[in-house]
Amino acid sequence: MTLPISAANGRLEIDGEEVADIRHITFDRTAEAEEYASTATGGRKRRLGGHADCTGTFQVLAKAGAFDLGFDAGDAVTITGYADAGHSFRLRAVVSRIAHAVPVAGGMVSVTVEFAGDGEPELT
Repeated sequence: MTLPISAANGRLEIDGEEVADIRHITFDRTAEAEEYASTATGGRKRRLGGHADCTGTFQVLAKAGAFDLGFDAGDAVTITGYADAGHSFRLRAVVSRIAHAVPVAGGMVSVTVEFAGDGEPELT
């Protein structure tokens, strides 16, 4: 029996530099499902797999200089995410959004970064 993967030692690198205080990482692989119907489908809709894509987000706790991450929305970066020593993803991506959360009533300031893949990801 195999055990679940723990991300307790997970980490993230942007262009080879480790990002400190990562709280959460998502990495989504998607594909278009092209819908069609014809006289050969017996009145049912069918689908074909279309173009593959990937997107993701990560959230980091903010520190002094928090609004300067070293990259900005629109920048092309290489993102490498590690769940543990044996499971990772690496891809070229474009930063599509940077959102700052400032909970004035109390809590930690954080920054959430959204990215879109630019080509095929490497998965291990």
